[in-house]
Amino acid sequence: MTLAELTLAVGAAAEINRIAMGDAPAGLIFAYGSEIGREHHIPDLLMDALRLADYRPASGQATCPIQGVCVLGRGTWLLIQREAAAGWYEVRAEDDHELLAFISVISNYAFGNGMGLGTHVLDTAWLCGPNPEMPAIVPSEPRY
Repeated sequence: MTLAELTLAVGAAAEINRIAMGDAPAGLIFAYGSEIGREHHIPDLLMDALRLADYRPASGQATCPIQGVCVLGRGTWLLIQREAAAGWYEVRAEDDHELLAFISVISNYAFGNGMGLGTHVLDTAWLCGPNPEMPAIVPSEPRY
């Protein structure tokens, strides 16, 4: 994965969210490797790409159109709500935890649990964060 590919993926996911009526699909990126240096924090790069794409999520949509990134041997970053703290959590690349975490959140999401990526099939002891803290979902407007 390169920085240009990450930026293109954010733009494409943002466009999908723009045309989605209401709920948008979870945006996930999986890479076998990356040319992005370790000194760069993946969530910060995603936020930079969001500013370039002028992303404005609709009510009930994720604050970032990409909610999960896994780079084998480097880590996994997940935009999730965990207890009272929402934001980007990292799973470090130790004993394949980054891959197992990514598979866990995909399994969680794929079976329609209605909770976004969620963590109930993930060992939450692996999670570091949130960094940065930010809402995972734009609050839904009240319906009267």
